[in-house]
Amino acid sequence: FEIHKEENGTLLFLKEYIHELTDHTPRDLAGWHICLNLFSSVLEGEEKEFSKDEWQQWFEIYKDKIHEVRG
Repeated sequence: FEIHKEENGTLLFLKEYIHELTDHTPRDLAGWHICLNLFSSVLEGEEKEFSKDEWQQWFEIYKDKIHEVRG
């Protein structure tokens, strides 16, 4: 990751490289999706719990997308 000072705050630049699509890839993507949403909530002063249901929804979406890409 990279951190850059901005005029009104700080920019966090996260890079994730996926070298191979596996059956575990949609799990990782769903996890990152939820984590980044939680980071956003914290920065906005909101308290939010990790939602297994929300993770499951994103997992299904990413699983379908990975399946499309892999053919």
